[in-house]
Amino acid sequence: MAYMTATKNLLDKHMRASIHTFLNDTVMKEPDSVRIDELCFRAGAREGRCDIVVANSLLRCYEIKSDGDTNGLERLSKIQIKLYGQLMDTLSVIVTPKHLASVKRRVPSFWGVYSYENHSVVEVRRPTLNIGTSVRAVAGLLWKDSAVHLLEQHGIIGAGRKNKDYLHDLITKTIDYTKIHQAVLLQMVAHRRSA
Repeated sequence: MAYMTATKNLLDKHMRASIHTFLNDTVMKEPDSVRIDELCFRAGAREGRCDIVVANSLLRCYEIKSDGDTNGLERLSKIQIKLYGQLMDTLSVIVTPKHLASVKRRVPSFWGVYSYENHSVVEVRRPTLNIGTSVRAVAGLLWKDSAVHLLEQHGIIGAGRKNKDYLHDLITKTIDYTKIHQAVLLQMVAHRRSA
Protein backbone atom coordinates (compact mmCIF):
# COMPACT_ATOMS: atom_id res chain seq x y z
CA MET A 1 0.00 0.00 0.00
CA ALA A 2 1.41 3.40 -0.93
CA TYR A 3 1.17 6.49 1.27
CA MET A 4 1.66 9.61 -0.79
CA THR A 5 3.11 13.00 -0.09
CA ALA A 6 4.25 15.64 -2.55
CA THR A 7 7.84 16.68 -1.86
CA LYS A 8 11.06 17.04 -3.81
CA ASN A 9 13.36 17.16 -0.79
CA LEU A 10 13.07 14.06 1.32
CA LEU A 11 13.36 15.66 4.73
CA ASP A 12 11.85 14.44 7.99
CA LYS A 13 9.27 17.25 8.15
CA HIS A 14 8.02 16.38 4.66
CA MET A 15 7.91 12.64 5.33
CA ARG A 16 5.89 12.69 8.57
CA ALA A 17 2.42 13.21 7.13
CA SER A 18 2.77 10.12 4.93
CA ILE A 19 4.31 8.16 7.80
CA HIS A 20 1.40 9.14 10.08
CA THR A 21 -1.05 7.98 7.42
CA PHE A 22 0.85 4.71 7.03
CA LEU A 23 0.74 4.13 10.81
CA ASN A 24 -2.95 5.08 11.01
CA ASP A 25 -3.71 2.50 8.33
CA THR A 26 -1.64 -0.26 9.98
CA VAL A 27 -0.62 -0.45 13.66
CA MET A 28 -2.91 2.36 14.84
CA LYS A 29 -5.97 0.25 13.98
CA GLU A 30 -5.45 -1.70 17.21
CA PRO A 31 -7.81 -0.46 19.98
CA ASP A 32 -6.44 2.14 22.41
CA SER A 33 -3.53 3.00 20.13
CA VAL A 34 -1.75 6.30 20.62
CA ARG A 35 0.97 7.90 18.54
CA ILE A 36 3.57 10.06 20.23
CA ASP A 37 5.93 12.16 18.14
CA GLU A 38 9.34 12.86 19.65
CA LEU A 39 9.03 10.73 22.80
CA CYS A 40 11.78 11.87 25.17
CA PHE A 41 13.07 9.43 27.78
CA ARG A 42 16.01 8.52 29.95
CA ALA A 43 17.53 5.05 30.17
CA GLY A 44 20.23 4.98 32.80
CA ALA A 45 22.57 7.89 32.19
CA ARG A 46 21.54 8.27 28.53
CA GLU A 47 18.76 10.43 27.23
CA GLY A 48 17.02 9.80 23.97
CA ARG A 49 14.17 10.82 21.75
CA CYS A 50 12.31 8.40 19.50
CA ASP A 51 10.96 10.05 16.36
CA ILE A 52 7.59 8.29 16.61
CA VAL A 53 6.26 5.81 19.16
CA VAL A 54 3.00 3.93 18.81
CA ALA A 55 1.72 2.49 22.08
CA ASN A 56 -1.03 -0.12 22.10
CA SER A 57 -0.42 -3.72 23.15
CA LEU A 58 3.25 -3.07 22.32
CA LEU A 59 5.66 -0.16 22.44
CA ARG A 60 6.67 0.42 18.81
CA CYS A 61 9.45 2.81 17.84
CA TYR A 62 9.80 4.31 14.35
CA GLU A 63 13.04 6.14 13.66
CA ILE A 64 13.18 8.36 10.56
CA LYS A 65 16.34 8.85 8.51
CA SER A 66 15.83 11.40 5.74
CA ASP A 67 18.22 12.66 3.09
CA GLY A 68 18.94 15.59 5.40
CA ASP A 69 20.09 13.31 8.23
CA THR A 70 23.82 13.92 7.97
CA ASN A 71 24.84 12.38 11.31
CA GLY A 72 21.78 10.18 11.65
CA LEU A 73 23.33 6.91 10.58
CA GLU A 74 26.26 7.23 12.99
CA ARG A 75 23.85 8.09 15.82
CA LEU A 76 21.72 5.09 14.84
CA SER A 77 24.72 2.74 14.94
CA LYS A 78 26.44 4.12 18.03
CA ILE A 79 23.54 5.07 20.28
CA GLN A 80 19.98 4.50 19.11
CA ILE A 81 20.07 0.76 18.34
CA LYS A 82 21.24 -0.12 21.85
CA LEU A 83 19.30 2.57 23.71
CA TYR A 84 15.95 2.02 21.97
CA GLY A 85 16.46 -1.73 22.16
CA GLN A 86 16.28 -1.51 25.95
CA LEU A 87 12.81 0.05 25.81
CA MET A 88 10.78 -0.88 22.77
CA ASP A 89 8.96 -4.10 21.87
CA THR A 90 9.42 -3.49 18.16
CA LEU A 91 11.76 -1.14 16.38
CA SER A 92 11.69 0.11 12.83
CA VAL A 93 13.53 2.60 10.72
CA ILE A 94 11.98 4.49 7.82
CA VAL A 95 14.63 5.67 5.39
CA THR A 96 15.04 7.33 2.05
CA PRO A 97 16.68 5.33 -0.75
CA LYS A 98 19.93 7.20 -0.04
CA HIS A 99 20.27 5.35 3.29
CA LEU A 100 18.46 2.06 2.61
CA ALA A 101 21.42 -0.24 1.86
CA SER A 102 23.48 1.13 4.73
CA VAL A 103 20.65 0.89 7.25
CA LYS A 104 19.83 -2.70 6.28
CA ARG A 105 23.44 -3.61 7.14
CA ARG A 106 23.54 -1.60 10.38
CA VAL A 107 20.33 -2.54 12.19
CA PRO A 108 19.74 -5.93 13.83
CA SER A 109 17.58 -8.43 11.96
CA PHE A 110 14.62 -7.94 14.33
CA TRP A 111 14.36 -4.27 13.33
CA GLY A 112 11.81 -3.42 10.67
CA VAL A 113 13.04 -1.50 7.65
CA TYR A 114 10.78 0.69 5.55
CA SER A 115 11.75 2.67 2.48
CA TYR A 116 10.33 6.08 1.73
CA GLU A 117 10.56 6.20 -2.04
CA ASN A 118 8.50 7.70 -4.81
CA HIS A 119 6.63 9.51 -2.04
CA SER A 120 5.47 6.23 -0.47
CA VAL A 121 6.22 4.17 2.65
CA VAL A 122 7.12 0.64 1.54
CA GLU A 123 7.84 -2.31 3.82
CA VAL A 124 11.26 -3.83 3.14
CA ARG A 125 11.49 -5.97 6.27
CA ARG A 126 8.80 -6.45 8.92
CA PRO A 127 9.88 -5.95 12.55
CA THR A 128 9.84 -8.91 14.92
CA LEU A 129 9.56 -8.85 18.70
CA ASN A 130 12.60 -7.47 20.51
CA ILE A 131 13.60 -9.90 23.27
CA GLY A 132 16.33 -7.60 24.60
CA THR A 133 14.30 -5.08 26.57
CA SER A 134 15.53 -4.03 30.01
CA VAL A 135 13.02 -4.19 32.85
CA ARG A 136 14.73 -1.23 34.55
CA ALA A 137 14.73 0.85 31.37
CA VAL A 138 11.02 0.18 30.74
CA ALA A 139 10.23 1.00 34.39
CA GLY A 140 12.13 4.25 33.84
CA LEU A 141 9.46 5.35 31.36
CA LEU A 142 7.00 5.72 34.24
CA TRP A 143 6.44 9.23 35.52
CA LYS A 144 6.71 9.63 39.27
CA ASP A 145 2.95 9.68 39.91
CA SER A 146 2.49 6.57 37.76
CA ALA A 147 5.36 4.83 39.55
CA VAL A 148 3.90 5.62 42.97
CA HIS A 149 0.45 4.44 41.83
CA LEU A 150 1.88 1.15 40.51
CA LEU A 151 3.74 0.55 43.78
CA GLU A 152 0.58 1.29 45.79
CA GLN A 153 -1.39 -1.16 43.63
CA HIS A 154 1.12 -3.79 44.72
CA GLY A 155 0.93 -2.96 48.42
CA ILE A 156 3.98 -0.72 48.69
CA ILE A 157 2.73 2.43 50.41
CA GLY A 158 4.64 5.61 51.31
CA ALA A 159 7.18 5.59 48.50
CA GLY A 160 5.95 8.91 47.11
CA ARG A 161 8.60 10.88 48.98
CA LYS A 162 11.41 9.04 47.20
CA ASN A 163 13.05 10.18 43.97
CA LYS A 164 12.18 8.64 40.60
CA ASP A 165 15.36 6.57 40.35
CA TYR A 166 14.62 4.96 43.70
CA LEU A 167 11.02 4.28 42.65
CA HIS A 168 12.07 2.76 39.34
CA ASP A 169 14.65 0.55 41.06
CA LEU A 170 12.04 -0.57 43.60
CA ILE A 171 9.53 -1.34 40.85
CA THR A 172 12.15 -3.38 38.98
CA LYS A 173 12.90 -5.45 42.09
CA THR A 174 9.33 -6.02 43.25
CA ILE A 175 6.93 -6.02 40.30
CA ASP A 176 6.62 -8.43 37.39
CA TYR A 177 7.70 -7.10 33.99
CA THR A 178 4.29 -7.63 32.39
CA LYS A 179 2.69 -5.37 35.04
CA ILE A 180 5.36 -2.70 34.50
CA HIS A 181 4.90 -2.87 30.73
CA GLN A 182 1.13 -2.59 31.10
CA ALA A 183 1.49 0.43 33.41
CA VAL A 184 3.70 2.20 30.85
CA LEU A 185 1.19 1.53 28.07
CA LEU A 186 -1.72 2.75 30.20
CA GLN A 187 0.22 5.89 31.14
CA MET A 188 0.84 6.72 27.49
CA VAL A 189 -2.78 6.12 26.49
CA ALA A 190 -4.07 8.20 29.42
CA HIS A 191 -1.65 11.03 28.67
CA ARG A 192 -2.59 11.18 25.01
CA ARG A 193 -6.30 11.21 25.84
CA SER A 194 -5.82 14.11 28.28
CA ALA A 195 -3.61 16.11 25.90
